Amino acid sequence: MLARLFESSRSFWQQHAPGFLDTRARRDARLGAMAARFEAALTEVAPKPAYVLRVRILRARCPADLWQLRLDLFNAVAKSCGQSEAQARLHALDALFSHRGGPAYGLPRRSPHQ
Repeated sequence: MLARLFESSRSFWQQHAPGFLDTRARRDARLGAMAARFEAALTEVAPKPAYVLRVRILRARCPADLWQLRLDLFNAVAKSCGQSEAQARLHALDALFSHRGGPAYGLPRRSPHQ
């Protein structure tokens, strides 16, 4: 009885686990690529604020966590490089989220008029 139960659950995991693991790996790779872009936006930022933001970027567990760092990143870049450079960098980072708006990513849905 127990062996038959184990066999049936094993077939379930053989069928479903690879897809789950592949999806998770893709999600982790996408988050890693987004985090790398956020770190690259810290170029020429003063060491202390850059360090604090890098730690927060590394702790991000989902795209919504990175979305929440945008204002702090903007302020740090604006202090070191000027407001126009901060706006340009933030605009480049916003492109990472442009096709993701919605509850699934923890972001507000964009209206077509924005």
